[in-house]
Amino acid sequence: MRTNVFAILSFLLMGLSAPATAQLAPVNASGLTMGHLHLAAKDVAGMNTFFISLGGKPHALRPDLILFPGVAVVAREAKDGTSGGSDGSSVNHIGFTVKNFKEAKSKWDAAGVQWEKGAKADRGFLVGPEGIRVEITEDKSQATPIKFDHIHFAIPARTEEAAKWYAQTFGAAVTKKGDTAVIDLPGGKLVFSKSSAPVAGTKGRSLDHIGFDLNNLEGYTATLAARGIKFDTPYRKLPNPVTTSAVAFVTDPWGTYVELTQDLEGKK
Repeated sequence: MRTNVFAILSFLLMGLSAPATAQLAPVNASGLTMGHLHLAAKDVAGMNTFFISLGGKPHALRPDLILFPGVAVVAREAKDGTSGGSDGSSVNHIGFTVKNFKEAKSKWDAAGVQWEKGAKADRGFLVGPEGIRVEITEDKSQATPIKFDHIHFAIPARTEEAAKWYAQTFGAAVTKKGDTAVIDLPGGKLVFSKSSAPVAGTKGRSLDHIGFDLNNLEGYTATLAARGIKFDTPYRKLPNPVTTSAVAFVTDPWGTYVELTQDLEGKK
């Protein structure tokens, strides 16, 4: 199934709003908040259009960032394509909540967005470009039409182990919901469930990596390194103050590629 990009573009031109300002959540006690979801696509414009159709807004300073309350989405060109969608990787899907599922579904259906089979009255999975799975659920209590909700990991290991690694690395507590482990972070949740089959790492797939934004990235990475965390790319400053001022990359033990940033939105 393919997303009808031309239908979505026509739909958007009727009501596209001005670029958005900051929407990332305030940091936790560790100085960390949800940052971004980094996607790879042959058609970057089509990927951006898909997420704008869901309710994302281009950032006022960084139009490559599509903002939702709690997270930013950024797409980069993969000229040679990707090695697969999110299903089959250590991050099976991403999730958003909407205030009114029926209204949102009606709007997206009119825009040509496709759904996986089995959508219910208050939840379902969207078929995004390049095999990105996007879960949509309803939360009538939220103030905004749509907001980011979670990253869902599926790994062939004990979910407690993966959740504990993230909790210790990013300063959060783990709660259990049946066979699922959950970590609440500013901006969204990390959800861990067990995969019955082997999974691939995220790097090179359509959801290439996930990102967290920090106040003091240099100090944070130094602390993690002292704990034995090995970085793919150690802390480094970037020259342009309008974009992220510093980055570091690490791969978790189950293959999820993670970017740590400082000043993702260019506020400082």
